[in-house]
Amino acid sequence: MSIQDFANLQPFVRMVKIKRSVRLEGSWEDLDHVFIYNAKGNADWVISGKRWHLPEGSCLLIPPYLSHLIVKIGNEELVQYVLHVDLFEDAERKLLPHQSAFRFEQKPALPEKETLLHGKILAASIPRKERYTLERLFLNMYREFSQKSEGYELMLKGQAMQMAVMFVRNLPNEAKGSGVSSEQQAKSWRIVENALEYIYLHYSENLENAVIGDAAGVSPNYLSKLFQEYLGVSLHTYVQNYRLEKAQQLLISGKYNISEIALRCGFSSIHTFSKSFKKERGISPSACLETAGKSALPADAADYNQQQQIYYNQ
Repeated sequence: MSIQDFANLQPFVRMVKIKRSVRLEGSWEDLDHVFIYNAKGNADWVISGKRWHLPEGSCLLIPPYLSHLIVKIGNEELVQYVLHVDLFEDAERKLLPHQSAFRFEQKPALPEKETLLHGKILAASIPRKERYTLERLFLNMYREFSQKSEGYELMLKGQAMQMAVMFVRNLPNEAKGSGVSSEQQAKSWRIVENALEYIYLHYSENLENAVIGDAAGVSPNYLSKLFQEYLGVSLHTYVQNYRLEKAQQLLISGKYNISEIALRCGFSSIHTFSKSFKKERGISPSACLETAGKSALPADAADYNQQQQIYYNQ
């Protein structure tokens, strides 16, 4: 992949996001290319059954319709800048809203020109001296997208091209990765996806490993082995962590009391929930409830940009 391959791009930016990611999120597919810049923290991405490590200062470009799942590494806060983009502006596809789904039942047609990457996943590490430039560029895109002033789409197009050049310049000599897995790997990953879908729909219920295994069509021991291989944790641990993530989201929302949250997230008792939450998060549910709303990212990119300038000037 070279600069020349991107020379004729006419990018259309569908979505710009700044995310503080949870430790475990769902598995998703997107109708467009997803560009992720890891501004802070470390994470692993599992993409169509392949695991990618994304340390701080790294970028990842994921082609459309490849299922991907993020696993946060360590306890450090994870901040990611995310672009959803078509490589070539198309009048019909511009009408499509931003869509992510666990699995698309009917996938919008993908024009041939959008297959420029041929299913390959690309990863690059951005040198420290260039990160501030990339982050400023992204934050300017965030502001343009949020404010939607006159000519914002043209500004986003030019900024996306700048970002593409920075990304390609820092690609390794050999293009990394491929969206094409071996037949056995693809089959194993589909089993994991089926189990994940069941967990996401039934996490509030009594989820025994055997029940999830039955839903995925394999033994619980084999399924737990696959979870360990692909996601780095056992099946039981994944379910527990996912419940804790959903519980934390409900606590931060401030809409429910602790008893309701414990019940909604599948914990057998308030005591079990509180003990597990304190052990994994280092804070009690009641303390988390008290701080509800205080950890949200600033809505305005300029505020966050100011924070970043302070950070870099330290």
